[in-house]
Amino acid sequence: MKIPNTIKAPTEKHHCITNLLVLISFMVKRFCNLCIPAPPKIPTFAPRMPRTEVVIEEPGIGPVNYRRRRGLRRLSVRVTARRGVSVSVPYLVSLATARAFVHDKTDWILRAVRQVRQQPTVSEQDPAEVAARIAELRRWAKAEIPARLEALAAAHGFTYNGVTIKKTVSRWGSCSATNHINISLYLMLLPEHLRDFVLLHELVHTRYKNHGPAFHAKMQELCGGREKELSREIRKYAGLPATLG
Repeated sequence: MKIPNTIKAPTEKHHCITNLLVLISFMVKRFCNLCIPAPPKIPTFAPRMPRTEVVIEEPGIGPVNYRRRRGLRRLSVRVTARRGVSVSVPYLVSLATARAFVHDKTDWILRAVRQVRQQPTVSEQDPAEVAARIAELRRWAKAEIPARLEALAAAHGFTYNGVTIKKTVSRWGSCSATNHINISLYLMLLPEHLRDFVLLHELVHTRYKNHGPAFHAKMQELCGGREKELSREIRKYAGLPATLG
């Protein structure tokens, strides 16, 4: 096919100009990359613990069990005869932050450890006696808790979908997503005003499923402004269930 007269075939001169333009474009891009540094990478979350659970020997305290848990909003520490010192760590909180939290709480942790060690352990008690005491607590709880929970709910305008008494040592009570309330039989070991505090706590959870400002505002209202005071008081009994099995 003949090339039309209006279009000229590329010559060697055209090829040289094209190659030169390509070379200039490449050098300009290379120069820009050298002069303009790449933007720094910004981490989207805090450094995480190497595993979901790790035990660290903390100075002045001893072994501390750090456990990663989803759904938590804040750090918390517990001292029990069975598990020792354990820290629940929200998913996006760094291990360094959790350790700093423990170091800030050193005095409280040491007091709690001394208190737990002064209590008789399960191995030091007669198994038959322990079983009898637990059975007695269960009967007492089933006789008292449902009626008291119903009375508090009616007095403060709450509704719930049943209550179950369990042998739970990790918490005094809980409220499910369907507003079913579970109460530890060990609640009967607490003074009456603290039993009511726990029951009110779970009733408020039927309306507020987290520990946000609205939850605490309601607890303050129900407790006459003493929520923090009662929370501190109930922590003194944290190791009590472990003494009964």
